Amino acid sequence: MLSGVPLFAKRIESMENIRSIVSNEVAKYLKRGVNVEVNYIDDKPVIHVSGQLPMSDGKVKVIETLYLGSSNDGSEEHSTVMVQYEYGPLKVVGQVMVINVYEGVLLSREYVVDLSSELRVLNDVVKVTVVGKDYVKVKDAVEAARQQGAQQAKASSTQQTYYAI
Repeated sequence: MLSGVPLFAKRIESMENIRSIVSNEVAKYLKRGVNVEVNYIDDKPVIHVSGQLPMSDGKVKVIETLYLGSSNDGSEEHSTVMVQYEYGPLKVVGQVMVINVYEGVLLSREYVVDLSSELRVLNDVVKVTVVGKDYVKVKDAVEAARQQGAQQAKASSTQQTYYAI
């Protein structure tokens, strides 16, 4: 779902579909060994930044975000801002977008790309941010999926098959 997502994508779904989509995404990334964080925020609005953010030492933080809500007025997107970052002879042009979330679920994948030596991806994490009281059931389902996926990942890492040569 998040693979190949532009900076920000928005989907309006039923509450049951949101619960299913987010739970499946959490399970998928846990199976791949990606760290998953789940946050519940009751205070509104939440201000979220998505895009390519320059860091120090030739690194760029990339944040791809999918918003899931049950109505079209759960989030408000601001205009995209272009940023330019120079590291030695390398110039990086990126986009940054600010999103206000009043209710719904933000599913974001964050990683750091090290441009200084070889193009390496560092600190890959998926963050699920649940906003608003109406989405508490989604938070509970995601937490259950996260705990189950973490247990399965732990069990599969200890159950290795060995072959005699």
